[in-house]
Amino acid sequence: MQRTMKAKPGASDPKPGPRTIGRLAREAGVNVETIRFYERRGLLRQPRRPDSGWRLYDDSAVWVVHYIKMGRQLGFTLAELKKLMGNVTRGRAFCASVQKAYEDKIDLMGEKIERLKTMRKELKKALLACSKRSMQGDESSRSRRFQLGPWPKSVRRGLRGGENQRSRSALCGRLCG
Repeated sequence: MQRTMKAKPGASDPKPGPRTIGRLAREAGVNVETIRFYERRGLLRQPRRPDSGWRLYDDSAVWVVHYIKMGRQLGFTLAELKKLMGNVTRGRAFCASVQKAYEDKIDLMGEKIERLKTMRKELKKALLACSKRSMQGDESSRSRRFQLGPWPKSVRRGLRGGENQRSRSALCGRLCG
């Protein structure tokens, strides 16, 4: 007695045949609209429409969609992925461009992590100050301006003149007052 195994929903269609946009989407684990979006953005080549009216995709289309999904999970933008995929036929040059992109992305993430650490530190200071103020329960302190000192450089970007202290005072006044 032989048992037949059913394919999981969304798994590759086991039978060979034409790969329509719906089948491509199922095999790649994305929505049909995602395929169309990638085509509009120039990430995925749109096959010619034959006389039958159904566009048929080859095996490389599945690879491209998986590559895009993997790149997005690693934090790459669609523009970065499009640029990388432009080098795909260049052999070693493609590998070098991917390696450089990985290095650049790692550096960028390091910078973002440092900015987030600074913001976290500042939030902890603000929380401590608000907590102390709340614990005191002093009504007269609520009417006084809340003074914390200057914003760190990473937060000051975009703030002009006295806006720095006013913004912090307003924020803490609304949150704690």
